Amino acid sequence: MRVLWATIYKDWLILIRDRVGLSLMFGMPILLAILITSVQNSAFELVNDNKVHVVICNQDTGSTAKLLVDDLQKVGMFHVEQLPGIYNLTMFKENFFKKDALVGLLIPKGFSAQLDARIWEISSQALGDFGLGIGKQKESIRGDSLIMYYHPVLQQSYQESIRSAVMGVLQLVENKKLIGHLYRSINDKEMPAEFEDLMLHNQPQIKSIPILR
Repeated sequence: MRVLWATIYKDWLILIRDRVGLSLMFGMPILLAILITSVQNSAFELVNDNKVHVVICNQDTGSTAKLLVDDLQKVGMFHVEQLPGIYNLTMFKENFFKKDALVGLLIPKGFSAQLDARIWEISSQALGDFGLGIGKQKESIRGDSLIMYYHPVLQQSYQESIRSAVMGVLQLVENKKLIGHLYRSINDKEMPAEFEDLMLHNQPQIKSIPILR
Protein backbone atom coordinates (compact mmCIF):
# COMPACT_ATOMS: atom_id res chain seq x y z
CA MET A 1 0.00 0.00 0.00
CA ARG A 2 2.87 2.35 0.83
CA VAL A 3 4.38 1.67 -2.58
CA LEU A 4 1.10 2.65 -4.25
CA TRP A 5 0.79 5.93 -2.33
CA ALA A 6 4.45 6.69 -2.93
CA THR A 7 3.96 6.18 -6.68
CA ILE A 8 0.88 8.42 -6.73
CA TYR A 9 2.71 11.12 -4.74
CA LYS A 10 5.72 10.96 -7.06
CA ASP A 11 3.51 11.27 -10.18
CA TRP A 12 1.64 14.16 -8.59
CA LEU A 13 4.88 16.03 -7.95
CA ILE A 14 5.98 15.46 -11.55
CA LEU A 15 2.60 16.62 -12.86
CA ILE A 16 2.45 19.88 -10.92
CA ARG A 17 5.98 20.74 -11.97
CA ASP A 18 5.08 20.35 -15.65
CA ARG A 19 2.81 23.38 -15.95
CA VAL A 20 2.69 23.26 -19.76
CA GLY A 21 1.57 19.64 -19.78
CA LEU A 22 -0.94 20.35 -17.01
CA SER A 23 -2.48 23.25 -18.92
CA LEU A 24 -2.69 21.22 -22.12
CA MET A 25 -4.28 18.31 -20.31
CA PHE A 26 -7.17 20.37 -18.90
CA GLY A 27 -7.22 23.43 -21.16
CA MET A 28 -7.28 21.85 -24.62
CA PRO A 29 -10.52 19.84 -24.16
CA ILE A 30 -12.28 22.95 -22.83
CA LEU A 31 -10.96 25.11 -25.68
CA LEU A 32 -11.96 22.46 -28.25
CA ALA A 33 -15.50 22.24 -26.85
CA ILE A 34 -15.90 26.04 -26.95
CA LEU A 35 -14.54 26.22 -30.50
CA ILE A 36 -16.82 23.48 -31.86
CA THR A 37 -19.86 24.98 -30.14
CA SER A 38 -19.06 28.41 -31.56
CA VAL A 39 -18.69 27.08 -35.12
CA GLN A 40 -21.94 25.09 -34.92
CA ASN A 41 -23.81 28.05 -33.44
CA SER A 42 -22.48 30.40 -36.13
CA ALA A 43 -23.58 28.04 -38.88
CA PHE A 44 -27.00 27.68 -37.26
CA GLU A 45 -27.49 31.45 -37.01
CA LEU A 46 -26.19 31.90 -40.56
CA VAL A 47 -28.88 29.58 -41.94
CA ASN A 48 -31.79 30.34 -39.64
CA ASP A 49 -31.50 34.06 -38.86
CA ASN A 50 -30.90 35.11 -42.46
CA LYS A 51 -32.11 34.13 -45.89
CA VAL A 52 -29.98 31.51 -47.57
CA HIS A 53 -27.98 33.14 -50.37
CA VAL A 54 -28.51 31.09 -53.52
CA VAL A 55 -26.82 31.73 -56.85
CA ILE A 56 -28.46 30.19 -59.91
CA CYS A 57 -26.90 29.42 -63.27
CA ASN A 58 -29.76 28.76 -65.69
CA GLN A 59 -28.42 27.11 -68.84
CA ASP A 60 -31.93 26.21 -70.00
CA THR A 61 -34.12 28.54 -72.08
CA GLY A 62 -37.46 26.80 -71.46
CA SER A 63 -40.43 28.23 -69.60
CA THR A 64 -40.30 25.56 -66.88
CA ALA A 65 -36.79 26.55 -65.82
CA LYS A 66 -37.85 30.20 -65.67
CA LEU A 67 -40.90 29.25 -63.58
CA LEU A 68 -38.64 27.36 -61.16
CA VAL A 69 -36.38 30.41 -60.70
CA ASP A 70 -39.41 32.69 -60.18
CA ASP A 71 -40.91 30.39 -57.54
CA LEU A 72 -37.58 30.06 -55.72
CA GLN A 73 -37.49 33.86 -55.46
CA LYS A 74 -40.92 33.79 -53.82
CA VAL A 75 -39.81 31.39 -51.09
CA GLY A 76 -39.09 33.28 -47.89
CA MET A 77 -35.95 31.35 -46.93
CA PHE A 78 -33.94 32.11 -50.09
CA HIS A 79 -32.14 35.18 -51.38
CA VAL A 80 -31.82 34.30 -55.07
CA GLU A 81 -29.21 35.82 -57.36
CA GLN A 82 -28.98 34.79 -61.01
CA LEU A 83 -25.68 34.67 -62.85
CA PRO A 84 -25.95 36.41 -66.22
CA GLY A 85 -25.10 34.54 -69.38
CA ILE A 86 -24.11 30.93 -69.85
CA TYR A 87 -21.45 29.91 -67.36
CA ASN A 88 -19.20 26.89 -67.45
CA LEU A 89 -18.52 24.97 -64.24
CA THR A 90 -15.22 26.74 -63.50
CA MET A 91 -16.77 30.21 -63.79
CA PHE A 92 -19.74 29.07 -61.75
CA LYS A 93 -17.55 27.93 -58.86
CA GLU A 94 -15.52 31.15 -58.97
CA ASN A 95 -18.66 33.30 -58.73
CA PHE A 96 -20.10 31.03 -56.05
CA PHE A 97 -17.29 31.87 -53.63
CA LYS A 98 -16.94 35.45 -54.88
CA LYS A 99 -20.54 36.21 -53.97
CA ASP A 100 -20.30 34.42 -50.57
CA ALA A 101 -23.18 32.11 -51.46
CA LEU A 102 -24.18 29.11 -49.38
CA VAL A 103 -25.98 27.24 -52.15
CA GLY A 104 -25.59 27.15 -55.91
CA LEU A 105 -28.11 25.71 -58.35
CA LEU A 106 -27.17 24.69 -61.87
CA ILE A 107 -30.14 24.25 -64.21
CA PRO A 108 -28.79 22.24 -67.18
CA LYS A 109 -29.85 22.45 -70.80
CA GLY A 110 -32.91 20.35 -71.61
CA PHE A 111 -34.30 20.60 -68.08
CA SER A 112 -37.60 22.14 -69.25
CA ALA A 113 -37.99 19.67 -72.12
CA GLN A 114 -37.38 16.73 -69.79
CA LEU A 115 -39.93 17.91 -67.25
CA ASP A 116 -42.50 18.81 -69.93
CA ALA A 117 -42.15 15.32 -71.46
CA ARG A 118 -42.73 13.78 -68.03
CA ILE A 119 -45.86 15.93 -67.53
CA TRP A 120 -47.15 14.95 -70.98
CA GLU A 121 -46.60 11.27 -70.16
CA ILE A 122 -48.45 11.51 -66.82
CA SER A 123 -51.38 13.49 -68.25
CA SER A 124 -51.66 11.14 -71.26
CA GLN A 125 -51.93 8.14 -69.00
CA ALA A 126 -54.38 9.87 -66.64
CA LEU A 127 -56.69 11.04 -69.42
CA GLY A 128 -56.34 7.77 -71.32
CA ASP A 129 -57.83 5.92 -68.36
CA PHE A 130 -60.97 8.04 -68.85
CA GLY A 131 -61.00 7.57 -72.62
CA LEU A 132 -59.79 11.11 -73.30
CA GLY A 133 -56.90 10.91 -75.72
CA ILE A 134 -54.68 13.97 -76.11
CA GLY A 135 -52.79 12.98 -79.20
CA LYS A 136 -49.56 11.15 -79.75
CA GLN A 137 -47.52 10.76 -76.62
CA LYS A 138 -44.23 12.63 -76.58
CA GLU A 139 -41.06 10.63 -76.52
CA SER A 140 -39.42 10.52 -73.12
CA ILE A 141 -36.44 12.84 -72.91
CA ARG A 142 -33.51 12.11 -70.66
CA GLY A 143 -31.64 15.15 -69.45
CA ASP A 144 -29.27 16.15 -66.71
CA SER A 145 -30.68 16.55 -63.25
CA LEU A 146 -30.84 19.79 -61.31
CA ILE A 147 -27.47 20.14 -59.56
CA MET A 148 -27.13 21.71 -56.12
CA TYR A 149 -23.75 22.87 -54.83
CA TYR A 150 -23.36 23.80 -51.18
CA HIS A 151 -20.77 25.60 -49.08
CA PRO A 152 -18.61 23.35 -46.84
CA VAL A 153 -19.76 25.29 -43.75
CA LEU A 154 -23.26 23.79 -44.03
CA GLN A 155 -23.82 20.70 -41.91
CA GLN A 156 -25.64 17.67 -43.26
CA SER A 157 -28.91 18.54 -41.51
CA TYR A 158 -28.95 22.06 -43.04
CA GLN A 159 -28.10 20.65 -46.46
CA GLU A 160 -31.06 18.29 -46.26
CA SER A 161 -33.37 21.12 -45.14
CA ILE A 162 -32.35 23.26 -48.11
CA ARG A 163 -32.59 20.30 -50.47
CA SER A 164 -36.10 19.56 -49.20
CA ALA A 165 -37.13 23.19 -49.73
CA VAL A 166 -35.80 23.18 -53.31
CA MET A 167 -37.53 19.86 -53.99
CA GLY A 168 -40.77 21.34 -52.63
CA VAL A 169 -40.53 24.26 -55.05
CA LEU A 170 -39.70 21.88 -57.91
CA GLN A 171 -42.73 19.75 -57.03
CA LEU A 172 -44.92 22.86 -56.99
CA VAL A 173 -43.69 23.82 -60.47
CA GLU A 174 -44.42 20.32 -61.75
CA ASN A 175 -47.90 20.39 -60.23
CA LYS A 176 -48.60 23.77 -61.83
CA LYS A 177 -47.59 22.51 -65.25
CA LEU A 178 -49.47 19.24 -64.86
CA ILE A 179 -52.73 20.84 -63.69
CA GLY A 180 -52.52 23.45 -66.45
CA HIS A 181 -51.93 20.76 -69.06
CA LEU A 182 -54.85 18.66 -67.84
CA TYR A 183 -57.15 21.71 -67.77
CA ARG A 184 -56.24 22.72 -71.33
CA SER A 185 -56.72 19.17 -72.58
CA ILE A 186 -60.20 18.88 -71.06
CA ASN A 187 -61.54 22.42 -71.52
CA ASP A 188 -59.56 23.47 -74.60
CA LYS A 189 -58.58 26.78 -72.97
CA GLU A 190 -56.07 28.18 -70.51
CA MET A 191 -56.66 27.58 -66.82
CA PRO A 192 -58.00 30.67 -64.98
CA ALA A 193 -55.72 32.17 -62.35
CA GLU A 194 -58.33 31.77 -59.61
CA PHE A 195 -58.64 28.04 -60.36
CA GLU A 196 -54.87 27.62 -60.17
CA ASP A 197 -54.82 29.47 -56.86
CA LEU A 198 -57.59 27.23 -55.53
CA MET A 199 -55.80 24.05 -56.55
CA LEU A 200 -52.27 24.92 -55.51
CA HIS A 201 -52.33 27.50 -52.74
CA ASN A 202 -55.54 26.93 -50.78
CA GLN A 203 -54.13 23.99 -48.84
CA PRO A 204 -54.76 22.82 -45.26
CA GLN A 205 -52.30 24.31 -42.80
CA ILE A 206 -50.38 22.58 -40.02
CA LYS A 207 -50.59 24.26 -36.62
CA SER A 208 -47.64 23.65 -34.29
CA ILE A 209 -48.44 23.69 -30.54
CA PRO A 210 -45.98 22.82 -27.75
CA ILE A 211 -47.28 20.20 -25.36
CA LEU A 212 -46.99 21.13 -21.69
CA ARG A 213 -47.44 19.13 -18.52
